[in-house]
Amino acid sequence: MLLFLIKFSFLINPIFAIVFCINLISLIKKVAKDPNADIEKHAVRLTISATYIVLSLTALLNLILNRL
Repeated sequence: MLLFLIKFSFLINPIFAIVFCINLISLIKKVAKDPNADIEKHAVRLTISATYIVLSLTALLNLILNRL
């Protein structure tokens, strides 16, 4: 189970990082064109992506350090 979680984290985190960057670039472009633009969808996606990435990396580090 632990090995599965580690492998899954290594595979899915880069995908979420790419999605995070694409959403961030899209949000920056939208705000640059119109400062009053509706950015709620992008903000929610960015928050969820960033939270997942940080939590999974923290959990992965915790699992690795506890095994040593």
